[in-house]
Amino acid sequence: MDAVAESKRLKDIANNIHNDFKYVAQLLVPQLHSLTLPINIWLQKAMLRQQQVATLLSNFSYLDDIQMVDGSAVVVPFGHPAVVQLILHVLWKDNYSTYLPDNANINMVVTFADTIIHWILQDHGNISVSQSEFNTCENTSE
Repeated sequence: MDAVAESKRLKDIANNIHNDFKYVAQLLVPQLHSLTLPINIWLQKAMLRQQQVATLLSNFSYLDDIQMVDGSAVVVPFGHPAVVQLILHVLWKDNYSTYLPDNANINMVVTFADTIIHWILQDHGNISVSQSEFNTCENTSE
């Protein structure tokens, strides 16, 4: 195999990995960060959601989980269910774990997952819709 073909094959693999992480994150992140809204109140709550996303992104709290231990709150770094579920889903359900050696350090996988989650949250914080897009007038035809 020549170098050009090998280079293209490796780029395709990298793109597939990126796309798989992004697809799963788009499904998990809004749900696990409570960013989904019913359509009938979506526009009303859009500004609140922008603020919530900005807060999550400003201090990277979207990465951590808070657990209660003996009545005290303990921060679990990189323990947020969105992070954990994204990694578990892509590595094991999508079988990317087969490419990792036994006892592999998955710090780079965690970093990549965190970056993807950051991008997804940024997308959810950028709301550009108008009232006319959410015209919920009832159908008055008989």
